[in-house]
Amino acid sequence: LVCENLNMQGVIVSHKEIKEEVYTPLVDGKAIISIFIEQPCIIFVDHSGGRYGKTVPYTLHKLNGLERYEKICYEFGSQNPMILLNLFEKIEQYQKLEKDTEKICREVAKIDSLTSGYRGNVWMKLLERYYETMDSNGLKEVLDSIHFSDLSREDRAKVIEICIIYDRENKALTGLKEYGLNGIRTNRLIRLV
Repeated sequence: LVCENLNMQGVIVSHKEIKEEVYTPLVDGKAIISIFIEQPCIIFVDHSGGRYGKTVPYTLHKLNGLERYEKICYEFGSQNPMILLNLFEKIEQYQKLEKDTEKICREVAKIDSLTSGYRGNVWMKLLERYYETMDSNGLKEVLDSIHFSDLSREDRAKVIEICIIYDRENKALTGLKEYGLNGIRTNRLIRLV
């Protein structure tokens, strides 16, 4: 990254999927930063700690294209969160379903620094895949792993209904007690009686 504004002392890079921000000092207006998704948030910091977004012009120069190395690194067992998130972004964005899709989703969901909402999106992608392919074993495994607090209201209702359908009544009741009946179809609720 090259920034010609001499008032800037550093750059903060964050990704919507990850909780943490990464600060890198600018040395002679340059910094080497890691970007692993298509739309990172780049913020500049001046000498007094003020933060600036789009008002500071900068140039990005790729040192190497992740596209060339991501699959090779993954195939050789890389558990690097940056590579996993990049691969998942491609799965999500391009609906690219490959033999490793399920494994990648599971590994991404286990990344500690994920935001709660993004973790919920990952679990829902996997849940929908298993639901569409009628893979009841995979579906039950995801239902056992998913946390209602990671889900949006709409997704939470879907998961509670799927829990009811796939004999996960205790999990469904836990979700209903904690979040209520909003969005749950009556015919699903009757199955709990």
